[in-house]
Amino acid sequence: ARSALAEAIAGIHVRLNMAGLTTCEPALIARMFPPERAIMGMRVCKWTREGLSLCCTRVIYKMQRQKAMSSSDDVLTLSRCFSLFQCHGVAVDLSLRESANVGRVLSALQIAREDGWAGKVVNFRLSHVEASGLCSNERNAFEVFSDIEEVCLQKVFFTPEDIAALSKVAAQCTSLQHFNISGTRIGRQGLEALVPVLVQCTALSRLHLCSANFGDDAERLLGQLLEGCKGLKHVNLSDNWNIYQPDSTGILARSIRTCQALTHLELGRTNTGDSSLTQLGESLAQCENLTFLGLADNCFSSDGTRMLASALPRCKSLQELSLGNNRMRSRETVRLLQGASQCSSLTILHLGGNQISCEILARGAGGVRYTECLFDTFPHCRAYTRLDLSRNALGTFTSKRPEPRRRQRGVAVDRLTELDLSSNVICDAGMRGLAGLLRGCSGLRRLNLSTNSIGASGMAQLDGFLAASSGLSSLDLTLNNLGDEGAAHATSRVLGRNTRLQELQLRENMLGAPGMQLLAASLAACRDLVRLDVSANALGPAGVRSLCEALGKLRKLEGLGLASNQMGDAGAAHLAGVLEDSHALRHLNLQWNDITARGAFHLACVMGQCRKIEALELGGNNLGKEGGWLVAGALAGCPQLRTMDLEGNNIGDQGASRLAGVLGCCSSLTRLNLSMNDIGSEATMQIAREMHHCRALTNLDLSFNAMGQQASLCLLEAAKGCESLLSLRIAGNKRGTGSMRLAELQGLVPALKVEVR
Repeated sequence: ARSALAEAIAGIHVRLNMAGLTTCEPALIARMFPPERAIMGMRVCKWTREGLSLCCTRVIYKMQRQKAMSSSDDVLTLSRCFSLFQCHGVAVDLSLRESANVGRVLSALQIAREDGWAGKVVNFRLSHVEASGLCSNERNAFEVFSDIEEVCLQKVFFTPEDIAALSKVAAQCTSLQHFNISGTRIGRQGLEALVPVLVQCTALSRLHLCSANFGDDAERLLGQLLEGCKGLKHVNLSDNWNIYQPDSTGILARSIRTCQALTHLELGRTNTGDSSLTQLGESLAQCENLTFLGLADNCFSSDGTRMLASALPRCKSLQELSLGNNRMRSRETVRLLQGASQCSSLTILHLGGNQISCEILARGAGGVRYTECLFDTFPHCRAYTRLDLSRNALGTFTSKRPEPRRRQRGVAVDRLTELDLSSNVICDAGMRGLAGLLRGCSGLRRLNLSTNSIGASGMAQLDGFLAASSGLSSLDLTLNNLGDEGAAHATSRVLGRNTRLQELQLRENMLGAPGMQLLAASLAACRDLVRLDVSANALGPAGVRSLCEALGKLRKLEGLGLASNQMGDAGAAHLAGVLEDSHALRHLNLQWNDITARGAFHLACVMGQCRKIEALELGGNNLGKEGGWLVAGALAGCPQLRTMDLEGNNIGDQGASRLAGVLGCCSSLTRLNLSMNDIGSEATMQIAREMHHCRALTNLDLSFNAMGQQASLCLLEAAKGCESLLSLRIAGNKRGTGSMRLAELQGLVPALKVEVR
């Protein structure tokens, strides 16, 4: 302890294991770090259930769930945690999730003050909690919040009395910088109480009021709030559909122009219509520091788009614009982009979920109508780095133009690094409509073409488009048609040209064994590959063998997806031969592959070599009792395992008992799925007795097994001591009698989500 303290004071980051904190241990820790040992400069950076991190004047106390906030003794436990740090000037970041209520937290802090703690709370974050007790603890709140910098009360249920108390407390917070009550649905009455108080907080810079259900007259009240808070930099009012009414007076838009420091404005899903956009556009020009503007999910018409397009050239600092899900069409998009092209600072543009197609109806000489491609008329946008065009209709360009074909100038997007074209039904025929866009992407790093039914011809065109781009690091080709020989050849050429790939998604492409055989050589050349997913491709044992030839050369691979490939035991044996040298592997998905006990034997023999494995998914196979026993035994060699999925493997009591025996070696385990495995009561009670070793466990699924009422009760009793557990599923078992006892135990752990039916 003394050595760790000396290093902490020297500024070296140290982590001490303080898991399983009880009511008697704070006094012991206080003796380890007494106030006279010159710890005035010590800073505790992070305090979680896993441990303490010492670095050099601040305490951050975080809990996923504070189950022990239902009694006065447990409130005293929390207060003693704060009393450990007796030195003056220590600041506390308090972050509690799903606690009993706000009042008890305030009581704990007040007890710590009475015990001599002279620190201060600078950040107060509570989410998914009750606000009860705030009224009765106003005096404590005044003292606790005297130096507060951040108040975050997300999804907290407030009564009118609680809102009144919060307003009084906030009036004393002269140093308040960040105020977040998103998801609280405080309504008009709550907003009326808070507006005059927040206006007095001169240091306020961040304001989050999402999903607050303000009701009528919200625009006027919010306008007063923004007009009074001159120093606001970050404002989020999204998911408040009733802000703008048909008879909008424009007071909110006019107040925005007074926020000269504003950098981030989020108005998504606020019913921002054409008239509101006109008023907003006039105000945006006054916000010289605005870097982000969010207007998604507002469905404005072509008139509104035109108004916004005319305002964008005046937004000299705008860097990111979000316009997703607004039913914008191609002609409106071109008009908008023409305005955006004059905003030289704009680098990120979100247009996903609209109705943009590649076809634009134009009129030629003599009034003849013809169809031209959207990207032939695309304005030059050299500054773009990220462009999102997902979930549109870009694959609809099929018409031929009667006009003489002009030279395709393409889109000047040479700085573009991320392009999302997923879910556009592009197909092979639609790829030619994207030529003007893809030819200019010489610096592309991430490309998403998933769910587009692209085949051989489309991949061949893509290979030509990407000829100038050799630095691609992420390519998503999920849900296309790459299974035939021509498509596999074209895909192989694309991969061979982009050997710096780090992430490759090839799920659901009907590759089969022949397709994988064609791709294997190109995959082996991608030596930097970190994540590879070839799930649902019907590879079979032969395809897996071809893949393993490439995997042997991918030493940096951390994630491998092979689910639903009918690999069987033979495929598992091929894979096992590669896994023993895959020392970097962290995530392995082998779900639904018809692996039995024989295949489990091959995998279990090499799992000990994968010391870094964090997620192992084997659900939907047929491991049986012997296979479950083998896999469970191998987990002892995986100390970093966080997620384990054995759903639907019929491992029975034999496999479950062996798994219970190795839980002590899996202290990092957070998710364990054992549903549909025919596990009986005896094995379930063994798991209950051993689950306290998994101090990070958050989700446990034992649904649809064969446990009885007594085993269910043992699980719930054990859950009381597993402080990190958030979800317990025991539905579909033999509950028998004693439902009252089950309900009573569930009430003792109110923050635990228990599914019993």
